[in-house]
Amino acid sequence: MPSSSLYEDTNERYYLQAQADLDPTCRVLPSSAKEVAKIVKIAAEYQCQFAVASGKHFQINRGSNIGREGFTIDLLYLNAMSVSKDKSVVSIGPGLRAGQVYDYLDRYDLYTAVGRGKNIFYHL
Repeated sequence: MPSSSLYEDTNERYYLQAQADLDPTCRVLPSSAKEVAKIVKIAAEYQCQFAVASGKHFQINRGSNIGREGFTIDLLYLNAMSVSKDKSVVSIGPGLRAGQVYDYLDRYDLYTAVGRGKNIFYHL
């Protein structure tokens, strides 16, 4: 609901105010890739318009949020992280913020560049 604290918290994460100002019909927060697939399948079946929000840096209007004509899939709860035993593979969920990723990887002496570019992992 637009007046809830969760709605407001997720809206504050947008990089551009123009994205935050959009007011979708609803905001869906799936907690697994399976749920995302189900949501997208239903949206396609009913020809619903939607946007997908992850890091919320998308610079194109309606790229990571949408107005009343559709709904937004917010990936906030897809926030799992893992590091392989040999530290050669790191999995980072799309709902995480840069600070969370840095704090987690610091435990393994690893670092990544985050934001608008490709993620590149380094072993320090």
